[in-house]
Amino acid sequence: MPLLGGILIGLCLLMLRIVFVTGASMEPALSKGDICIVVRGLTAQKGDIIFYGKPQSRPTVHRVLRVTRAGAFVTQGDANEFPDFEPVLPEDVIGPVVIVIPTGAALTEWKQATMGATLLNHLE
Repeated sequence: MPLLGGILIGLCLLMLRIVFVTGASMEPALSKGDICIVVRGLTAQKGDIIFYGKPQSRPTVHRVLRVTRAGAFVTQGDANEFPDFEPVLPEDVIGPVVIVIPTGAALTEWKQATMGATLLNHLE
């Protein structure tokens, strides 16, 4: 039984990603400092909040407005006036946000400190 428990925990750690909200583009749904739990590999749909980004860019958390015929995602921050400039390709989606833990800005500011960043980056 302990082996099975270890396997399940390992699978969860591989599938889940912890994301800290650092901006205001998703207000009021997400605020600076909130913690999002993202599930890697789940398919996103219209209305979902997704975590995405190319390897050379900073990842973003925005809402899916619609899915194009080609399968790309048109996204927009809830607080932004206009949709994002380019659709998000499916291969750039890390996963949808499935849980939001509201925490306020204090934890984000702590994470940006050297010790906090070192500790919390091991969780990401």
